[in-house]
Amino acid sequence: MVINEELKQFVIDKIVKKSTQQGVKIEKIEDNFSLTGSGLFDSMDFLNLINEVESSFKLVVDFSDAAPEEFTTLGGFIMNCK
Repeated sequence: MVINEELKQFVIDKIVKKSTQQGVKIEKIEDNFSLTGSGLFDSMDFLNLINEVESSFKLVVDFSDAAPEEFTTLGGFIMNCK
């Protein structure tokens, strides 16, 4: 699905930007990459990411049915954006 690919690249770009700002080198960014567990995104950064995704892609990020460990990974985050 094109929107998922664009959305995934958007989030990956945010991860790369945050890692560069913090001087952290990331080898690979795969679907199991933890957005919050990586230390790159604190709770406010995560909320800002949700806000940016919703406004940029005109989507609603709905985590009401997801377990926290499910939506804090790259793949889980993408799957919960509708």
